[in-house]
Amino acid sequence: MSAPRALFIHDILVEHVEELEFLWAQRCARLNSSVHTLRDVAELNERIEAHVQGLLLARSMLPELLAPELLEPRRSNAFAAAFPLLRLREPRAAAQVTAAFAEAGGAALAGLRDALATAPVDLTVIALREQFASGTAPRAIAAAAALAAHKAMDPLAPRLQALLDDADAGVRAQAWAVVARVDPPGRVPPRPWESALRGDDPGVRAAALEAAAWTGQPWLLQVCRRLALAAPAAQREAVRLFAVLAGPQARDEILHLAAQPALGADGPGLLGAYGHPAVVELLIAAMVVPDPRLAAAAGAAFTKLTGVDVRGERRARCTDHDPDDAFAAEFADEVTLPDGGRARAVWARDAERLRGGTRWCRGFDLSAGCDADTLRRLDLESRWEACRRAAVAGRPLAPPPPL
Repeated sequence: MSAPRALFIHDILVEHVEELEFLWAQRCARLNSSVHTLRDVAELNERIEAHVQGLLLARSMLPELLAPELLEPRRSNAFAAAFPLLRLREPRAAAQVTAAFAEAGGAALAGLRDALATAPVDLTVIALREQFASGTAPRAIAAAAALAAHKAMDPLAPRLQALLDDADAGVRAQAWAVVARVDPPGRVPPRPWESALRGDDPGVRAAALEAAAWTGQPWLLQVCRRLALAAPAAQREAVRLFAVLAGPQARDEILHLAAQPALGADGPGLLGAYGHPAVVELLIAAMVVPDPRLAAAAGAAFTKLTGVDVRGERRARCTDHDPDDAFAAEFADEVTLPDGGRARAVWARDAERLRGGTRWCRGFDLSAGCDADTLRRLDLESRWEACRRAAVAGRPLAPPPPL
């Protein structure tokens, strides 16, 4: 009788691990979602915890089951192997994870970083500090990210400053993400902002701009404005952040940027992020253009501003691909087209109310800022945008999202 029962338990444990893999991938995908809210992520966290608790019922079996999976080349797989081991709160299991961290690279390293950032750090903090001090650059910055999640990272550490100038653009971008999470708001450690923002790598530029926003750099709005107006197609990160941060006095500049053909479907998104009622009629007009992707983006931006879903019944295949590429044509994205008539009816009903404010998001008036209750009800993309604005204004609302 014992052998069949052991096999049954093993299969159940594997199911828990597979669900952890799936749920962690979902969580990572939702952290910057324009649809999901913080409550949705909290529900995912509860489901993740339920599967971890299921695994912890078989404590003695976990090292043998999970240790071979620690270097799996998928981020969510490595996380699902490491996190339950760390939750055992046993030195030997923690040592298995930190030993794998010292060998890992790529997606496996990211998954182990996630686990180390999420699980209790008391048994791993020494190993993480050792990797930060003397590990390879990718492992050092992954260790820094895990330490930052536990508020155990010194923002003035010389190694962090060195990683901001690393030869690997991926390392530099991650280092800026750590800066966003450790530098005190309003204070200005000597960071190489200019070289990052003048550099050729868009990932590094985006991460440096994010860091500047979260740390409340007073020069950020003017830098975003200058970069956006000089080269909107090449500076999409600055264009978007300019729309997020700019006030009503920048309306004409935002409208000018959104009309740039080079921005394509990013143009309506820019207007949605700006949130001024003056953009609504432009969005309604864009809902009926021949380009399906542009029309769908206009509908999404209208919803972001008003909070009203205007998706219609029709779907269309996007046409922004090489017309001679049969493969691309067959597998082109499909989008749901907005219902322009419904959008016009909503605008006719709500125009007077919306014109009473200068920034709207999901139907909430954010003209004077965002309170905690409203912040909780926003989609996550809009939540982080509101938090960046507040940080730059010197009134931080919440910390940045997890890496």
